[in-house]
Amino acid sequence: MSRVAIVWTHGDSLRVSDLRETSTNLIGRAPGSAVMIDDKTVSRQQALLRPEGADFVIENLSKTNPTKLNGRSIDAASRIVDGDIIAVGSLSMVFNDLAASSALAGPICSHCARENMASDKDCWYCGTSLVNAATVVGQVRTAVARLASADGSPSNAYSGQAFVLESGSVQTGQAERLAQEAVTAIIPSAGSAVLKLQTGDQAQVNGGPAGDGQTLASGDEIVLGTDRYALILA
Repeated sequence: MSRVAIVWTHGDSLRVSDLRETSTNLIGRAPGSAVMIDDKTVSRQQALLRPEGADFVIENLSKTNPTKLNGRSIDAASRIVDGDIIAVGSLSMVFNDLAASSALAGPICSHCARENMASDKDCWYCGTSLVNAATVVGQVRTAVARLASADGSPSNAYSGQAFVLESGSVQTGQAERLAQEAVTAIIPSAGSAVLKLQTGDQAQVNGGPAGDGQTLASGDEIVLGTDRYALILA
């Protein structure tokens, strides 16, 4: 579990490798690599990711295999940020940094003290108007979870939020609210998450059948119908 991770597609699977935030991370085929890739087009020691202050940088290590960042070969240590694309061998990988994603907490209802989504006009729990009633806007929050999809578009959840999985799309909503509704959702909580399946939905986790209420961990691959996601937990 880490705020930084690499996501890539290998065959039919979506893979996640959490990165160490305080030491170097080797990318390559060598056993023990932080991002170990079993692919002959990748060198044993392909590239190195390391923290530098509050940022991360990437260096190419291979003399025969170029490492590319956003389409350009890396000649020297280069800063890497959330969403950047790393190309090694025949593979493309996405660098994820959850600390780079932040949002204001939604308005707090003055009647029941529950937090709402920024788009809500009435409190989801008690119906009190959020337009006319006194509300308190919460502090800026960083993402606590991310769902990366096979097409590369991520969705973030912040404290108290959960992911709603629908055919071809991911939405976010208040976790307490979604726990009571008939939806298929991933609800993050204290470094893990719970898969909630509505009646009739079938899912797989890491290639095996999943059940309602199953605990999920960072790096798990979730498949629902034709949709494939990788879970990253900060």
